[in-house]
Amino acid sequence: MSKRKLFLLAFAFSVCASTMMWGYPGSVEAKDGAMKSGQGIVILDPAIKEALKATGASYEELLQWSSNSSSVLRFLHGMKPRGQKELALLARYIKEQNSRLSAETAWREAAAFVHYCNKYDVPVDLAVAVANAESHFNPKAKSRQGALGVMQVMWRFHRDLMQANGILSPQELCDPEKGIAAGCLLLSRHLREKGSVEGALASYLGMASGAYQRRVSRNMSKLANYRKTKS
Repeated sequence: MSKRKLFLLAFAFSVCASTMMWGYPGSVEAKDGAMKSGQGIVILDPAIKEALKATGASYEELLQWSSNSSSVLRFLHGMKPRGQKELALLARYIKEQNSRLSAETAWREAAAFVHYCNKYDVPVDLAVAVANAESHFNPKAKSRQGALGVMQVMWRFHRDLMQANGILSPQELCDPEKGIAAGCLLLSRHLREKGSVEGALASYLGMASGAYQRRVSRNMSKLANYRKTKS
């Protein structure tokens, strides 16, 4: 038998085996606190189940969202229990802070905060507090000055930095995840340059403002208290 025929037989067998084990290639299932897809079985922390109920979403919907290769929710498949708990808490918090958001947006934003705060070494509570102050977590928010998205990033001031980090147009700042990525990137740079939260917030806003500092501080305290009630 030729090598080509052997290869084709092996490929056909692998597809059949995948189908028998997982359903059709790329198919997904969710049941009893576990999710199953082509990436394997993911045991979900009980906090995920509680947060899904609180946000009006289902396991099946979460699995569908996490199967999107362009969403950081795809990392749920490899997330440890601690990360799952953080994701669940933030999804609930964001949805409670802005009930007009869809469940999908709340979960995508929560996943983005977990992922990009870790990537850029930004305190999660700080980034979430800034987002709450800037847009109330609304990814479509736009200011009169042209600030866009969840984190209200000014494209005309940060275009080169954004494009160097994969955010290629101002419209992408209105994507729930990319908008948070942009804001976390800026916060990270300001924290390193200024060496303090106060200095970083002044740079982020573009001016020193006691009122802004207090608003962000209140939001951080609000999230800290929320953590206590859910722990």
